[in-house]
Amino acid sequence: MNHFSPFSQLRYLLLILLFWLGCGMVLPDTLSGAPNDPLLEAADVNGDRYSDLIFSTGSGAIAIHINQQNGSFALPQTLIPQSAPVGAILPTTITNKTKDDLLFFYPSNAAFEFKKNADLVTGALESAIQGLGAGAEAMAVGYASVPVVAMGFSGSQTIALLERSSLGWDAPTVLAAKAPVWDVRFLDLEQDGSDELLALCGMEKQSLLIYKKTTRLARLEWKLDRQIDLKLTGYRHFHAGQWNKESGLDLFLWNEG
Repeated sequence: MNHFSPFSQLRYLLLILLFWLGCGMVLPDTLSGAPNDPLLEAADVNGDRYSDLIFSTGSGAIAIHINQQNGSFALPQTLIPQSAPVGAILPTTITNKTKDDLLFFYPSNAAFEFKKNADLVTGALESAIQGLGAGAEAMAVGYASVPVVAMGFSGSQTIALLERSSLGWDAPTVLAAKAPVWDVRFLDLEQDGSDELLALCGMEKQSLLIYKKTTRLARLEWKLDRQIDLKLTGYRHFHAGQWNKESGLDLFLWNEG
């Protein structure tokens, strides 16, 4: 599973170009000459409303560069959560609405939550959630009454949902997609503060499944709300949004390579 798409490469190069041209500064060593498939994400981990940089070379330590609010970044604070290469870095507001937590996913797709604070010194990594996401094609983070992580599987044709309550991670919920799941996204389609889950499924006849969290017998449950037949084939990734004011939902689909 390769999370370093051409769009990520372009963003990575643009960031380097902007720093070099706009600030006249030399990038920290950890942000240059990265081997493997580097990952670079922006997230406000200290709650000052300035984007910090979270960087991984694809193996070893994860470097967190705090934005100094003047176009420069502090020397990195490093995390070494696992010896395995990092497969994805997902910023999300799990424990705090003004600061980003960080979920790290690995080839085995164990999930970590990073608890941060203003200087990260007392931040701690929770115990790994092992095995649940092994073989996942895609992962996404959203919010539907509580923070939720979704993982899509092509082999088992299922989606696993991991929700975060006040007591910690709940037992996973598994949704049957009845087709290989290639990509997942969260989007608040109804603008009610609760995300719907969108899943790109199928091979020769692809469709977009939309799941919604609804109340059933006084309990909140994820249910398939509708299915959109795309009349497309072979796509593995998508973005969703409303880019045309006359449409309710627009899709942008692509493949890597």
